[in-house]
Amino acid sequence: MPEMTQNLKRLEEILGCKLLERRPGHFFSLPTDGERYLPAVNEIFARTSEAVRDMQQPEIAEHLLIGVSDDFIWWF
Repeated sequence: MPEMTQNLKRLEEILGCKLLERRPGHFFSLPTDGERYLPAVNEIFARTSEAVRDMQQPEIAEHLLIGVSDDFIWWF
């Protein structure tokens, strides 16, 4: 969770606004900017999580063979 907090703070720096109102005891609320950017922030976090998950997948151990006919014309 500390990494997510750091990422959120960095995103706030980039956007130049507060996305969360932090209060003692880990209670927070969404200010107007937070509500406005919430869909985009959710998408960013979802795509980041998806990318990390995909990158942690084991690589394919098989070989892929592609056949090309002799009369295929290469255009470069």
